[in-house]
Amino acid sequence: MPRPRRQPLETQRNGVRSTPPKERAAVESAGPFQPAHPEDPWPYSFGDGDRVWVAFNRDKWDHGIVLDATDRWIQGKRVAYYRVHLRRNTYAWFDLLSGKIKPDNDHVRALLRKHGLINERKD
Repeated sequence: MPRPRRQPLETQRNGVRSTPPKERAAVESAGPFQPAHPEDPWPYSFGDGDRVWVAFNRDKWDHGIVLDATDRWIQGKRVAYYRVHLRRNTYAWFDLLSGKIKPDNDHVRALLRKHGLINERKD
């Protein structure tokens, strides 16, 4: 059974200038619950099958699909970890507070494109 979705708790607002109009509108109307930088932590819950962007290597972010999740206790805090299928036989675990996993939406794509972390275009 997929996890229930929670909304992001708190991040900063940031406009993006060099993005397509559709993505620019998404960024500007995003409100206070969107990351301002690709590596900002974004406390958000993903369900099984959700499409995400992950920082698997240092140069580019990869598109993936959440397979499942588990909670771990780290320094007295419960942290959610998500197992993501990236390509063929590549799987990796990501936690939200590291800033290495984001949902696949217009705002995040615009943010990653602005910082040169993805090339692909989904309009």
